[in-house]
Amino acid sequence: MKGTKYRVSFGGQEIFCDGTNHLELMIKDANEVTISKLDASSGMITPQKLFTNFYDKDFLYILNGEKKVGARTIQEIE
Repeated sequence: MKGTKYRVSFGGQEIFCDGTNHLELMIKDANEVTISKLDASSGMITPQKLFTNFYDKDFLYILNGEKKVGARTIQEIE
């Protein structure tokens, strides 16, 4: 994440957001990319919402810190 731009990788999928215009969802196994126009009023979950007040009422989350997975450094969230 950098400002409003972010990239999320999980379960063979990657989500890219340029922070202003569009969101791309890439499903590697299916060799498929879906591009959506960014709509701030849609209520979509963004990293900014995830770590501010989105889950404050119903969920407890903890940032466990950085962890090495292979050659990559990730941030682990419980």
